[in-house]
Parts: sequence; C-alpha cells; structure tokens
Amino acid sequence: MSARCLMKCTAGCDNVWAVSACGRVGVLLKICESGCDGDGGGGELIRRFVIDEGAVELCVKLVRSKNECSQISAMEFLQVLASGNEFVKGLIINEGGIRVLVCVVDPKSSYSSKALEKSMRALMVLCSDSVGCMNSSKNYGFMDHILYLLHNGEVI
Repeated sequence: MSARCLMKCTAGCDNVWAVSACGRVGVLLKICESGCDGDGGGGELIRRFVIDEGAVELCVKLVRSKNECSQISAMEFLQVLASGNEFVKGLIINEGGIRVLVCVVDPKSSYSSKALEKSMRALMVLCSDSVGCMNSSKNYGFMDHILYLLHNGEVI
C-alpha cells in the first residue's frame, strides 16, 4: 500500500525531488526502475543527481564504518545504483567498492551475517555480466572467502 502511495505521489518530477530531499532516494530509485515514474526518465535523473553529489564515494566509505545500519544501507544503495547501469558499476569499482565488499565477506572479518548477505548481493549485481569485476573480486580473494564459507557450512 505504501509503495503504491509513493508511486502516485512521485508521478510528477517536482514530487520526485521532494521525496529525494527527505532521504528516501533508495526507495525512489527502486520505484523508478520498475517503470512506475510516468515518463521513464525520473529514475535516471535521480541516479545521475546522487552520483554527481558523491553518493558512490560516500557509500563505499560507509561500508567501512562501524555502524551496522549505515553499512547495510550503503550496500543496499550501491546495489540499487549499480543495477543495470554499467557506467555506475565502473564508478563503484573505481572507488574501491569491490575491495570493500569483498572485505565484508572475509571470514576473518567481524561483520554480521546480515551485512555479509548484503555484501554478497551487491557483489552479484556488480559482477553480473562483467568479466573485469569478476577478475577484481577474485584478485581480492572473493572466491577463497566463498569457498571457505561453503566448506564450513555457513548458510546466508
């Protein structure tokens, strides 16, 4: 119900910006990506705006933070930004996003299982259809971490 309400409220471009100003850009991007923004351009407009404002760099920094809520929100937001957008995937990779996400998956890390799950989901989105990203993740030990988790019966 709330998603439908938000879709109706954000049908106009001015309303989209009002919602983004309230800090709900992640939800807004998901709605816009599903094609419910009327003209089909609102999602990309918001995406470009948050990228121009440094959202990728900030999210990569937040994944490294001590606050689990910030870490998880940042990983979810990176996943939404990267979804279906090769340019954004490249930005995330260049900002060190692969490295920080692989660090979360490291069995020696102290991240929660929820953070581990979010990191793996973000890595799946980033690495889908990208040989360069897969190579980067392998270079940072992603496959070793996954194999360790599987070998030790970790269920995420």
